[in-house]
Amino acid sequence: MDIKTADRLAKLRKEHSLSQEQLAEKIGVSRQAVSKWERAEATPDIDNLISLSRVYGMSLDEMLGLSGQESAEDSSETKRKNEQIKDEVNISFKGGVNVKDARTGDTVHVGPDGINIKGNAAGEAKKEMLSRNESGKGESIFFSSVTSLLCIVAYLCTGFLIDGAWRVNWLIFFLIPILVSLFEAVKKKKPSVFAYPVLVTAVFLGLGMFMSLWHPAWVIFLTVPIYYIIADRVKPDRERSDSED
Repeated sequence: MDIKTADRLAKLRKEHSLSQEQLAEKIGVSRQAVSKWERAEATPDIDNLISLSRVYGMSLDEMLGLSGQESAEDSSETKRKNEQIKDEVNISFKGGVNVKDARTGDTVHVGPDGINIKGNAAGEAKKEMLSRNESGKGESIFFSSVTSLLCIVAYLCTGFLIDGAWRVNWLIFFLIPILVSLFEAVKKKKPSVFAYPVLVTAVFLGLGMFMSLWHPAWVIFLTVPIYYIIADRVKPDRERSDSED
């Protein structure tokens, strides 16, 4: 038993005007046992602790100082700190809405000039967004570079290996914007990004040059506005959820 608890037991006994011998008789132990408890040389077992609490008319926690004032002080201290940490919210007609997080120091301003966020959270979000954009931009550049290189190789190979190919193999270069825009459309899940007019033009030229179907192949250009009307209705999940909100 620690000395603090031993002193508390001795203090309680004296507050109840009991001698060590009288207390020992009440709980059924020897006076020497009580003396050892109050000198922190021994620890009463659970039965003796229960008997002591009954004699003093209090719970075990109260008798041993495990609840009460200390818990109340801790609670009041926590409450005081929480009261000091309060978010600041200011709303005015001219200034708009200003919110400040007292814990992080982050601020949010909503007004006629838009939404401005300052602080650590905004910085982290900005870094994450930039990192994501840089990653996506890198993928797009790599894909477009590889596509362009392959088209150039295909153009040169067909030109040198096939007689008369130089007159028509330049159509291969239409594949660059078609494939690159298709890659972006799939990645962003946004069909309107796809260069559909370029595809229509390539098809029209191919039908005209290889099959002499200049007419009625021009009709396929009428599908361009139809495509974009349908494509504009297809939105990524993020845009769809924002519009629903």
